[in-house]
Amino acid sequence: MSNRGSHTSKIQQVGRGLRICVNQKGERLTIDTFKDKNSFWQCNNLDVVVSGDEADFIKSLQKEIVDNSPVLYDEFTRTDLNIRLKVNNIETNIRKFEKFLLYYDLIIDLEKVDDKGLDIYKKADDYFNKLSQLKDKITDKEEKSMLEYAYKIFDEDMEHYITNGNKLRERKNLKIKGEKIEEFKKLWDYISKEAYYYINELNEENEEILLNSIIEKINKSDIEKNSLKTVKLVWDMDNLEKDNSINKEIVRSHEYKENINYVFLARELAEKSKMPISFIVKILNGINKELKEKIESNINYAKAEILSIIKNALIGDMKTLIEYNFIEGRIKPNVMYDKKGNFKNELEAGSLGKNQEKADNFSLKEEWIFEDIIEYDSMFERSIILNDPKVNNITIFAKMPKLSIPTPLGNYSPDFCYAIEKDNSKKIFLIVESKGYNTEEEIPADEKSKIDFAYRFFEKLNKNNSNDVKVYYKKRINKSQLYDMIEEVINND
Repeated sequence: MSNRGSHTSKIQQVGRGLRICVNQKGERLTIDTFKDKNSFWQCNNLDVVVSGDEADFIKSLQKEIVDNSPVLYDEFTRTDLNIRLKVNNIETNIRKFEKFLLYYDLIIDLEKVDDKGLDIYKKADDYFNKLSQLKDKITDKEEKSMLEYAYKIFDEDMEHYITNGNKLRERKNLKIKGEKIEEFKKLWDYISKEAYYYINELNEENEEILLNSIIEKINKSDIEKNSLKTVKLVWDMDNLEKDNSINKEIVRSHEYKENINYVFLARELAEKSKMPISFIVKILNGINKELKEKIESNINYAKAEILSIIKNALIGDMKTLIEYNFIEGRIKPNVMYDKKGNFKNELEAGSLGKNQEKADNFSLKEEWIFEDIIEYDSMFERSIILNDPKVNNITIFAKMPKLSIPTPLGNYSPDFCYAIEKDNSKKIFLIVESKGYNTEEEIPADEKSKIDFAYRFFEKLNKNNSNDVKVYYKKRINKSQLYDMIEEVINND
């Protein structure tokens, strides 16, 4: 951000950056587009780089954003609490609500006051975990209403909406405990082999069905022609204060057209879809003349649309025909090996998640492979790390470094991994994808498909390797029990 300009101009600079992202059609990518907050905030994220002279300006702006949010930040006064209740259209006695929060240790009195002499409170560290436990304990009707209000005044991810960049630079590297390195290396080497997928048993009949389906959808796709327009604006000087004081007049318009090298286009689509170039050429040959004219007018959008149609076809009718294979004895370059090929004993800050904190005491701390530091991307992941119970069979527990399993929808990396010891000393590795949705039906279609491909990846991985190690891949929805998952893989082995 430029240091020059007035206070208003600086706010306008930030405001332009804070506008919600748009797709290639110019449509705003709102939280309803993504269906989950994490994906929304990863896309709609703004970094502001300023000099020391502007630090106070940014701090005040961040405070203003938080103060005008419908949810509370970590520290607040009774006045802040009352404002948030009103913003959320909650009608309740503020004193009673405050006593309810204090009685159940949901908030903590910091025994200090602000510059207006008001008591300052802090949200309990395990606030949402306590709320979940209270659901089954509270029977009083009034307290049940209070419990519902308690969910609304805070947001589980609020503390991650605004982040101080200086604090990010202060984060520490994640050191792996010396006694855990060998075991984690064995797990990592086992699952990080270079893999690729292909279409198995794509006979002439199946290929014909797939081709016709893709070509039909492409020819019906919503690709609009681009045109270059010259617009003249005419001001009505007698009515400048009115909304219609400016008249727009198109004085010149002509269709934009680009010469397309279809050989290069076929290669690009083949590379990104992982399909044979001969298959892509057949698709391009099936595109009708009218659509080809639209493609030549709007090539970037057209490429994205065609690729999306091809990938959706692969994960639809042909999903069961996709198989994985591995390059034997080859481990692809990845986050756990340095340039000299040595296994790392520590990872750079941010390797496992955008949020980091020191964690001195949690049930699986002994099994956690890193020293005193946890990283996570969401409060749901944080809850798993800090709140899961101790299970005796677990020997190592870690948030997964980026694994990058190839799928037609892009690379995929699961969330957590566990090493489990059986009585016969046979090694079991459990890889877990955690989803903070209430039901499986809420998981977006693309995420479900990536999970399906991951199941096929690990199935083939087990077939290709020795019997002394077994890998299980599991999907964990919301607060499903870790103990039950461990018992299942032990009993099934």
